[in-house]
Amino acid sequence: MAVEAGADCLGFIFVSGTKRQTTVEAAAECITHARRNAGRQVTTVGVFVDEQPDVIHVTAESAGLDLVQFHGSETPDFVAALKMPAIKALRPKPDDTFEQVRRMIEPYLTSQEAPIAFLIDGFDRKFQGGSGMRTDWRLVSKLAREFPVILAGGLTPENVGEAIEVVRPIGVDVSSGVETAGIRDEMKIKGFIVEAKIAFANIRQPKVV
Repeated sequence: MAVEAGADCLGFIFVSGTKRQTTVEAAAECITHARRNAGRQVTTVGVFVDEQPDVIHVTAESAGLDLVQFHGSETPDFVAALKMPAIKALRPKPDDTFEQVRRMIEPYLTSQEAPIAFLIDGFDRKFQGGSGMRTDWRLVSKLAREFPVILAGGLTPENVGEAIEVVRPIGVDVSSGVETAGIRDEMKIKGFIVEAKIAFANIRQPKVV
């Protein structure tokens, strides 16, 4: 359904003890079905938190993942050693400055196996992601001018267009913002994707003077 609605990437949570956790078997079934019916390129992403490298590799191969997304305390050396296309998530605290977040990012860029993007998520003391907490769009906008940034945290069909216009990220990530009572909502997913694609099209069009 997400693919039919126009989603470019599909995310699968492989974090034990979380309400959105899926199994390798379920993810593989969804990915196979999506690719068979999409008629276009669909990128699949597996989300992990401080997982063992061998588990990540086996999961990625068995499920058919294109990318891995790290939401834990994974170091630059850990990410580089996996030799897989990766997204590193960061959750700046409300009082973190641009320079502080830049110093978080820069160590990951010294390796030839640097993350392909940095996902900036809302800060929550209890959860590593998916909490629906909104991040500081002004801060992320500054980061997006220098780094490949994916915006997450508190995005909904109602605000994603404005968020893209302000931040100008390379992509957006959503989970709780397209749920109703903790369950994926088809109408919200469709609405989110429509608004996101309109906003991305608008910021990529050259201005006419």
